[in-house]
Amino acid sequence: MVSDISFFSSKPFLFTFNTIKIDPRGDLTGVKVANSEWSDQFNLDKETSNLVLAIDDTEEPGKPTVQFELGVSITSGPNQFWRTKMVTWTPRYVLRNQLSGENSALMVIQTGHPFGMVRLRAAENIPFHWPDKDGQRLISVRMDNSTYDWSGGFSIGEIGNFCVKMRQSSDPSKVLMLRVRIKMEKATIFVSFSQNEFPDYQIINRTRFPILIQQTGCNLSDRIERDESLPYTWDQPALIPRT
Repeated sequence: MVSDISFFSSKPFLFTFNTIKIDPRGDLTGVKVANSEWSDQFNLDKETSNLVLAIDDTEEPGKPTVQFELGVSITSGPNQFWRTKMVTWTPRYVLRNQLSGENSALMVIQTGHPFGMVRLRAAENIPFHWPDKDGQRLISVRMDNSTYDWSGGFSIGEIGNFCVKMRQSSDPSKVLMLRVRIKMEKATIFVSFSQNEFPDYQIINRTRFPILIQQTGCNLSDRIERDESLPYTWDQPALIPRT
């Protein structure tokens, strides 16, 4: 049985299987998004708060294939409805722009794939899916309508709190940092961008000479004059090891 459910509606959709089939794995179902492929089957009887479904869009020759990621939470109904399983679908990733003021819009891409660019206005929340299922699972960010380049790619699949760095195109010594906070609520990972109040590192030059700081494996460097300090974070956060 195929049923259409609108993900833009908060009204519950009543569902049951129209056939009785004895399967040791339980009642299995799959899901698709618009014209995508079907997801792997999963058990509706098994309660979970963090099931993730990766669903490939329909392939088109010569174009990258989008991959949708959905979070699924399965719980029992309250009180006398305990026999009913409540299945909640959410985007796996939600991007949040917590910047304020003018010129606070952000641009977000899957690193190395600008064709899937997302514009995130101030105070806006937007679901994010991967424009290229075969690409790196990293994103990059930059300010909209600015002279700063894209940040290095970073993972959004792990809980964390860190800075990302953007360098000015015409003068790479000029740097803009954003604070990234990643947290999970049930099956959804929220990625929040905000103004950076404290850098990840503060490098102080107590020598008599200027020094250059460069992340290993990266061709960009920073100069610190004697008796000066530099707010610092990595140019390429996903580069391992970071030294």
